[in-house]
Amino acid sequence: MNIFFILFYIFTIGNNDILKINLINEIPLGGIKINQVEYVDVSQDGDLLLTDLSRQSVVLFEAETESFRELDPEECHPGYAFHPIRAQFVSSEIWVFNQQSEVFRFQRNGDCSGPMSKRMSAPDLFSEINKGEKVGLKPLRFNLQEPTLYFYNNLGVEKDRIEAREIILAPIFSIRYGSGGMFAKQDKIYFALSSAPVIYSYDTLDESFERFLPEETMKLSIVENDDIEMNSRGNSGLILNEVRDYLSNYTSTIHFGRLNHKYALLHIEQPGRSGRELLVFDLDKNQFLNQSYTLDVDSNEFYYAFGNSKAYNITFRDQEDRWVLEIYEVEIQL
Repeated sequence: MNIFFILFYIFTIGNNDILKINLINEIPLGGIKINQVEYVDVSQDGDLLLTDLSRQSVVLFEAETESFRELDPEECHPGYAFHPIRAQFVSSEIWVFNQQSEVFRFQRNGDCSGPMSKRMSAPDLFSEINKGEKVGLKPLRFNLQEPTLYFYNNLGVEKDRIEAREIILAPIFSIRYGSGGMFAKQDKIYFALSSAPVIYSYDTLDESFERFLPEETMKLSIVENDDIEMNSRGNSGLILNEVRDYLSNYTSTIHFGRLNHKYALLHIEQPGRSGRELLVFDLDKNQFLNQSYTLDVDSNEFYYAFGNSKAYNITFRDQEDRWVLEIYEVEIQL
């Protein structure tokens, strides 16, 4: 295996003070074939799951061996139509959400375990609260105006639901445009949606929601009472026009993830400003830091996921004719 590890030279991207992002490792995917990675999940051990919708495949990266493996459901369910939407690490397993309201389970080494005994449609966001409880966000009865938190047991059976309409800004845009992220820390669930640079939390103990916004000094265009139309469903041209108008007026969230036990990163796009930015959220104080990190557009700086104080990117090197996983060390500089 050819592995290019940067020992003596560290390449730093950006000229911002709040974050220091250094390339520390490059790992070729070798014989693994992908077209475009749409979703990446990171485990506490630094393993990755890469979901490629166009190829209908999921690739597992094991950090300890720096090796890649494509998940194969044929091992335990031959002939089944495998159309993964998103793959995530759940307890000691891998769950692959499938289009047909099926969840395929794999062992952490990539061996197939079989489908869930109960059908479970894929939530728009999903996370594990603890080893016995999971949570997802999706519309209530397909009503985009009614985003709802669903709570599940280890078998994917719904245990409870909490409506979140009153706390979420522009819920219709949030569901249509996708993006965002969700994770749990102790008794709190944190999540962000595409419609605004806002972090929401739900406390499972006192059953209360909170909403956290950046300071006004950040000068972001945060939506208040606006949203796209509900009745445009099915008209792709009208939906695209409404999405473009929304993005030209309001700040949107591209990705939200936990960097480490203390900080989370919100990847945003602000109309009228060049490039995209990362906002830093302090999980202990439940507040944003008052400076953003601007990604370098000229160098195509981009990160698919964050975790374990690292950032991850999967890129195709045209001159080398191969896909490469790039791993970066991320430091918060206060």
